[in-house]
Amino acid sequence: MIMTSQNPISFISEMKLNNLNLKYFNLKEIVQGGPEVGNICIDNVIIASYLFGGPFIFYQDNIYLPVFINKFFKRGFKLAKINLNNLDVEIYGSFENYINLYKIEDNTIYFYKDINNVNIGQLKIL
Repeated sequence: MIMTSQNPISFISEMKLNNLNLKYFNLKEIVQGGPEVGNICIDNVIIASYLFGGPFIFYQDNIYLPVFINKFFKRGFKLAKINLNNLDVEIYGSFENYINLYKIEDNTIYFYKDINNVNIGQLKIL
């Protein structure tokens, strides 16, 4: 599930998904006019240690979404998967400057790598 009118700069920050309440909070732009990132709370459980962007895609009891990583020499987005059954987080893929999730098809997630939605990236998910 992804709403085509949403993007990393403007997305729904609170919703109900499979009887779970999902809420982004402490949202902030990483650069002026750029993607927003913040913390996520799922049914009153805060997914700590990560700053997530949006929008997400729901697929097989998981949500897939961009996660912002700010290391000393490396800064950017990777792909995160949150299992809605146990709230485990997995992070994978290479660093990208921008991730706007597009679709999941044949166990591959597709995303735009630029604000103009021209360059498409893909990552195999299991």
